[in-house]
Amino acid sequence: MLTADDATEAICNDATVDSDGRELHVLAASVWNSLEVAKLVIGGMVPVAVAVLAAVFSRALRRAENRQWFSQKLVEKRIELLTAALPDLNDLFCYFTWVGNWKELSPPEILLRKRRLDRLFHANSPFFSTSAVAAYDAFISALFKTFVVPGSSAQLRTGLTSQHGSRVKAFTEYWEPTWDAMFTQEAERTSPDVIKKRHQALTATLGSEIGTQSAPREA
Repeated sequence: MLTADDATEAICNDATVDSDGRELHVLAASVWNSLEVAKLVIGGMVPVAVAVLAAVFSRALRRAENRQWFSQKLVEKRIELLTAALPDLNDLFCYFTWVGNWKELSPPEILLRKRRLDRLFHANSPFFSTSAVAAYDAFISALFKTFVVPGSSAQLRTGLTSQHGSRVKAFTEYWEPTWDAMFTQEAERTSPDVIKKRHQALTATLGSEIGTQSAPREA
């Protein structure tokens, strides 16, 4: 026979089961809600991360394009300047090494070419590397003695005669006697071999400025 105590114990047991079941249900619901929130947070973060990476990549690409555009424009400017400079550089090289058209050039014409080149290289020095400007200065210093007398023109570091002939006799026009003083004394002249080396270094450096050849190695 079921006693009052047995009935009370059964009721308590049922209450305990119901309480545990509700607690488990609440716990499961809480875990599920947390997972859903986590998925929503992660799902929201992915588009943001993709957008940030896309923005960073876009800025990097624009910077690369800007650098490429600047480099291209710089090369184009250098080509323009060198196109203007090369004929005068060639005339100086020919005159001081006694090759090519040296017989057709007068000392005043040689100085005129120097002045044009000085103006071109130094007025446009921001468009050239320091190596290019230094190579040009080294080449010019081998050809001319500057600051001879205040207010006077530079002197040519070459002679009136050589194994190749006489400048006075070979000149295709009239030679002004006053031109003789435009040349340095023998001790201050530069040999053609040195001039050729300076010219080669200059042309190699200028070639590297526009990407036609590698920069020359330092000796």
